[in-house]
Amino acid sequence: QALGISGELTTELALAVLRCERSRWSAISSCPKSAEDSMPRVRAACEILRMRFDQESSRLRQIFATEPLIAVPSTNSDVPMRFLLVSQVCWDDEESAFGTQHGFLQRHYPGLESFFCTQLGVPKHLLMRDIADRLVELSLAHSAAVSAGPGGPTLDAVQSLVLQLYQRLNQWLEFANAVPHFQEQTDRRWWPTPEPVDWQCLEHLRCQPIFLSRHGTFCHAQAVIAPDDAELQGLFIASTEGVNLLAMTAVQAVQLSCLLRFFGINQLS
Repeated sequence: QALGISGELTTELALAVLRCERSRWSAISSCPKSAEDSMPRVRAACEILRMRFDQESSRLRQIFATEPLIAVPSTNSDVPMRFLLVSQVCWDDEESAFGTQHGFLQRHYPGLESFFCTQLGVPKHLLMRDIADRLVELSLAHSAAVSAGPGGPTLDAVQSLVLQLYQRLNQWLEFANAVPHFQEQTDRRWWPTPEPVDWQCLEHLRCQPIFLSRHGTFCHAQAVIAPDDAELQGLFIASTEGVNLLAMTAVQAVQLSCLLRFFGINQLS
Protein backbone atom coordinates (compact mmCIF):
# COMPACT_ATOMS: atom_id res chain seq x y z
CA GLN A 1 0.00 0.00 0.00
CA ALA A 2 2.83 2.44 0.85
CA LEU A 3 4.33 1.80 -2.57
CA GLY A 4 1.03 2.34 -4.40
CA ILE A 5 1.65 -0.82 -6.42
CA SER A 6 -0.58 -3.82 -7.00
CA GLY A 7 0.56 -7.25 -8.04
CA GLU A 8 3.45 -9.40 -6.89
CA LEU A 9 5.93 -7.64 -4.60
CA THR A 10 9.25 -9.03 -5.75
CA THR A 11 12.84 -8.56 -4.63
CA GLU A 12 13.62 -6.68 -7.82
CA LEU A 13 10.73 -4.32 -7.23
CA ALA A 14 11.90 -3.54 -3.69
CA LEU A 15 15.48 -2.92 -4.84
CA ALA A 16 14.19 -0.71 -7.65
CA VAL A 17 12.31 1.41 -5.10
CA LEU A 18 15.45 1.93 -3.03
CA ARG A 19 17.51 2.80 -6.10
CA CYS A 20 14.84 5.20 -7.31
CA GLU A 21 14.74 7.00 -3.96
CA ARG A 22 18.53 7.26 -3.98
CA SER A 23 18.43 8.79 -7.47
CA ARG A 24 15.76 11.29 -6.42
CA TRP A 25 17.89 12.49 -3.52
CA SER A 26 21.05 12.72 -5.64
CA ALA A 27 19.41 14.99 -8.21
CA ILE A 28 18.64 18.49 -6.92
CA SER A 29 15.84 18.99 -9.42
CA SER A 30 13.89 15.97 -8.14
CA CYS A 31 15.02 16.01 -4.50
CA PRO A 32 12.01 15.44 -2.20
CA LYS A 33 11.01 18.22 0.18
CA SER A 34 11.72 16.08 3.22
CA ALA A 35 12.61 12.55 4.30
CA GLU A 36 8.98 12.09 5.30
CA ASP A 37 8.17 11.91 1.58
CA SER A 38 10.55 9.00 1.05
CA MET A 39 10.74 6.94 4.22
CA PRO A 40 7.31 5.19 3.95
CA ARG A 41 8.35 3.79 0.54
CA VAL A 42 11.83 2.93 1.81
CA ARG A 43 10.46 1.07 4.83
CA ALA A 44 7.92 -0.78 2.69
CA ALA A 45 10.69 -1.88 0.32
CA CYS A 46 12.80 -3.11 3.27
CA GLU A 47 9.80 -5.05 4.61
CA ILE A 48 9.46 -6.83 1.25
CA LEU A 49 13.16 -7.71 1.32
CA ARG A 50 12.82 -8.97 4.89
CA MET A 51 10.05 -11.34 3.87
CA ARG A 52 11.91 -12.60 0.78
CA PHE A 53 15.36 -12.69 2.36
CA ASP A 54 15.57 -16.46 2.88
CA GLN A 55 15.22 -17.09 -0.85
CA GLU A 56 18.05 -14.71 -1.83
CA SER A 57 20.10 -14.13 1.32
CA SER A 58 23.59 -14.32 -0.22
CA ARG A 59 22.69 -12.03 -3.11
CA LEU A 60 21.02 -9.45 -0.88
CA ARG A 61 23.92 -9.37 1.57
CA GLN A 62 26.29 -8.80 -1.34
CA ILE A 63 24.13 -6.01 -2.78
CA PHE A 64 23.84 -4.11 0.49
CA ALA A 65 27.55 -4.58 1.21
CA THR A 66 28.60 -3.05 -2.11
CA GLU A 67 25.76 -0.71 -3.10
CA PRO A 68 24.67 2.21 -0.87
CA LEU A 69 20.97 1.48 -0.47
CA ILE A 70 20.32 2.08 3.24
CA ALA A 71 18.49 5.39 3.54
CA VAL A 72 19.37 7.49 6.59
CA PRO A 73 17.54 10.82 7.06
CA SER A 74 19.54 13.69 8.54
CA THR A 75 18.60 15.32 11.82
CA ASN A 76 19.02 18.61 9.95
CA SER A 77 16.16 19.22 7.52
CA ASP A 78 18.49 21.20 5.25
CA VAL A 79 20.83 18.22 4.76
CA PRO A 80 19.87 15.63 2.11
CA MET A 81 19.16 12.06 3.11
CA ARG A 82 22.19 9.79 2.85
CA PHE A 83 22.29 6.32 1.28
CA LEU A 84 24.93 4.12 2.89
CA LEU A 85 26.52 0.67 2.88
CA VAL A 86 26.08 -1.89 5.65
CA SER A 87 29.60 -1.05 6.86
CA GLN A 88 28.60 2.60 7.27
CA VAL A 89 25.58 2.14 9.52
CA CYS A 90 24.81 1.07 13.08
CA TRP A 91 21.47 0.19 14.68
CA ASP A 92 21.46 1.83 18.13
CA ASP A 93 20.65 5.55 18.02
CA GLU A 94 22.44 6.18 21.33
CA GLU A 95 25.75 5.41 19.64
CA SER A 96 25.40 8.70 17.74
CA ALA A 97 26.70 10.41 20.90
CA PHE A 98 30.21 9.38 19.84
CA GLY A 99 29.99 11.67 16.81
CA THR A 100 31.01 9.17 14.15
CA GLN A 101 29.94 9.56 10.53
CA HIS A 102 27.81 6.40 10.69
CA GLY A 103 24.12 6.38 9.92
CA PHE A 104 21.99 5.26 12.87
CA LEU A 105 18.87 3.31 11.98
CA GLN A 106 16.81 2.57 15.07
CA ARG A 107 14.50 5.58 15.00
CA HIS A 108 13.92 5.39 11.25
CA TYR A 109 13.11 1.68 10.88
CA PRO A 110 10.76 0.54 13.65
CA GLY A 111 10.10 -3.19 13.45
CA LEU A 112 12.98 -3.85 11.06
CA GLU A 113 15.82 -4.59 13.50
CA SER A 114 15.86 -8.27 12.51
CA PHE A 115 16.16 -7.36 8.82
CA PHE A 116 19.11 -5.06 9.31
CA CYS A 117 20.95 -6.70 12.22
CA THR A 118 20.18 -10.41 11.81
CA GLN A 119 19.77 -10.72 8.06
CA LEU A 120 22.05 -8.02 6.64
CA GLY A 121 24.58 -8.05 9.50
CA VAL A 122 24.38 -4.39 10.53
CA PRO A 123 26.10 -4.08 13.95
CA LYS A 124 23.84 -3.06 16.81
CA HIS A 125 26.67 -1.04 18.33
CA LEU A 126 29.82 0.61 17.04
CA LEU A 127 32.78 -1.72 16.61
CA MET A 128 36.11 -1.18 18.35
CA ARG A 129 37.71 0.10 15.15
CA ASP A 130 34.96 2.72 14.89
CA ILE A 131 35.67 3.91 18.43
CA ALA A 132 39.41 3.92 17.76
CA ASP A 133 39.01 5.82 14.50
CA ARG A 134 36.85 8.41 16.25
CA LEU A 135 39.44 8.88 18.98
CA VAL A 136 42.24 9.44 16.45
CA GLU A 137 39.99 11.73 14.41
CA LEU A 138 39.18 13.76 17.51
CA SER A 139 42.86 14.04 18.41
CA LEU A 140 43.79 15.32 14.95
CA ALA A 141 40.84 17.70 14.73
CA HIS A 142 41.49 19.17 18.17
CA SER A 143 45.17 19.67 17.44
CA ALA A 144 44.29 21.45 14.20
CA ALA A 145 41.69 23.61 15.98
CA VAL A 146 44.17 24.63 18.67
CA SER A 147 46.66 25.66 15.99
CA ALA A 148 43.99 27.67 14.16
CA GLY A 149 43.01 29.64 17.27
CA PRO A 150 39.67 30.27 19.03
CA GLY A 151 36.40 29.07 17.54
CA GLY A 152 36.57 25.29 17.90
CA PRO A 153 34.90 23.01 20.46
CA THR A 154 35.61 23.86 24.09
CA LEU A 155 38.10 21.76 26.02
CA ASP A 156 35.31 20.61 28.33
CA ALA A 157 33.31 19.30 25.37
CA VAL A 158 36.32 17.49 23.93
CA GLN A 159 37.19 16.04 27.35
CA SER A 160 33.65 14.77 27.87
CA LEU A 161 33.61 12.93 24.55
CA VAL A 162 37.14 11.59 24.99
CA LEU A 163 36.26 10.14 28.38
CA GLN A 164 33.28 8.32 26.83
CA LEU A 165 35.56 6.84 24.19
CA TYR A 166 38.12 5.80 26.83
CA GLN A 167 35.35 4.18 28.84
CA ARG A 168 34.18 2.10 25.88
CA LEU A 169 37.72 0.85 25.19
CA ASN A 170 38.22 0.17 28.89
CA GLN A 171 35.06 -1.94 28.99
CA TRP A 172 36.33 -4.09 26.12
CA LEU A 173 39.52 -4.69 28.07
CA GLU A 174 37.58 -5.44 31.25
CA PHE A 175 35.65 -8.09 29.37
CA ALA A 176 38.84 -9.55 27.87
CA ASN A 177 40.45 -9.70 31.32
CA ALA A 178 37.29 -11.14 32.94
CA VAL A 179 37.14 -8.35 35.50
CA PRO A 180 34.64 -9.55 38.15
CA HIS A 181 32.57 -6.35 38.43
CA PHE A 182 32.12 -6.32 34.65
CA GLN A 183 30.83 -9.89 34.62
CA GLU A 184 28.38 -9.10 37.42
CA GLN A 185 26.78 -6.14 35.66
CA THR A 186 23.99 -7.14 33.30
CA ASP A 187 22.60 -3.72 32.38
CA ARG A 188 25.22 -2.88 29.74
CA ARG A 189 22.73 -2.46 26.91
CA TRP A 190 25.45 -1.62 24.42
CA TRP A 191 27.01 -5.06 24.91
CA PRO A 192 24.22 -7.62 24.57
CA THR A 193 26.53 -10.05 22.75
CA PRO A 194 30.19 -9.32 23.50
CA GLU A 195 32.47 -9.28 20.49
CA PRO A 196 36.13 -10.35 20.58
CA VAL A 197 38.59 -7.60 21.41
CA ASP A 198 40.31 -6.27 18.30
CA TRP A 199 43.90 -6.47 19.55
CA GLN A 200 45.32 -5.27 16.23
CA CYS A 201 43.21 -2.14 16.55
CA LEU A 202 44.48 -1.51 20.09
CA GLU A 203 48.09 -2.03 19.01
CA HIS A 204 47.58 0.57 16.29
CA LEU A 205 46.39 3.04 18.94
CA ARG A 206 49.69 2.63 20.83
CA CYS A 207 51.33 4.69 18.10
CA GLN A 208 48.77 7.48 18.21
CA PRO A 209 48.59 10.60 20.44
CA ILE A 210 45.15 9.82 21.87
CA PHE A 211 45.52 10.81 25.54
CA LEU A 212 44.22 14.25 26.43
CA SER A 213 46.32 16.10 29.00
CA ARG A 214 45.19 18.87 31.31
CA HIS A 215 47.20 21.27 29.17
CA GLY A 216 44.62 20.64 26.43
CA THR A 217 46.93 18.69 24.12
CA PHE A 218 46.74 15.09 22.93
CA CYS A 219 49.82 13.08 23.83
CA HIS A 220 51.29 9.60 23.40
CA ALA A 221 50.87 7.23 26.34
CA GLN A 222 54.47 7.58 27.53
CA ALA A 223 54.12 11.37 27.81
CA VAL A 224 51.28 11.46 30.36
CA ILE A 225 50.67 10.41 33.95
CA ALA A 226 47.39 9.15 35.37
CA PRO A 227 46.16 11.14 38.41
CA ASP A 228 44.86 8.05 40.21
CA ASP A 229 45.41 9.42 43.75
CA ALA A 230 43.83 12.76 44.70
CA GLU A 231 46.19 13.44 47.64
CA LEU A 232 49.35 12.55 45.75
CA GLN A 233 48.10 14.63 42.84
CA GLY A 234 48.17 17.81 44.93
CA LEU A 235 51.70 17.11 46.17
CA PHE A 236 52.90 16.10 42.73
CA ILE A 237 51.64 19.25 41.00
CA ALA A 238 53.04 21.48 43.73
CA SER A 239 56.53 20.00 43.49
CA THR A 240 56.92 19.25 39.79
CA GLU A 241 56.78 21.50 36.73
CA GLY A 242 56.00 20.49 33.18
CA VAL A 243 53.94 17.46 34.21
CA ASN A 244 51.37 16.14 31.77
CA LEU A 245 48.55 14.78 33.89
CA LEU A 246 45.65 13.15 32.06
CA ALA A 247 42.53 15.30 31.80
CA MET A 248 40.49 13.25 34.25
CA THR A 249 39.80 12.98 37.96
CA ALA A 250 41.39 10.48 40.32
CA VAL A 251 38.12 8.53 40.40
CA GLN A 252 37.97 8.38 36.61
CA ALA A 253 41.58 7.21 36.44
CA VAL A 254 40.77 4.32 38.76
CA GLN A 255 37.67 3.44 36.72
CA LEU A 256 39.81 3.36 33.55
CA SER A 257 42.56 1.25 35.09
CA CYS A 258 42.39 -1.55 32.48
CA LEU A 259 42.90 0.92 29.65
CA LEU A 260 45.71 2.79 31.40
CA ARG A 261 47.55 -0.44 32.26
CA PHE A 262 47.25 -1.75 28.71
CA PHE A 263 48.87 1.39 27.31
CA GLY A 264 51.53 1.38 30.05
CA ILE A 265 50.60 4.82 31.39
CA ASN A 266 52.45 5.71 34.59
CA GLN A 267 50.34 6.40 37.66
CA LEU A 268 50.98 8.63 40.65
CA SER A 269 50.42 5.88 43.21
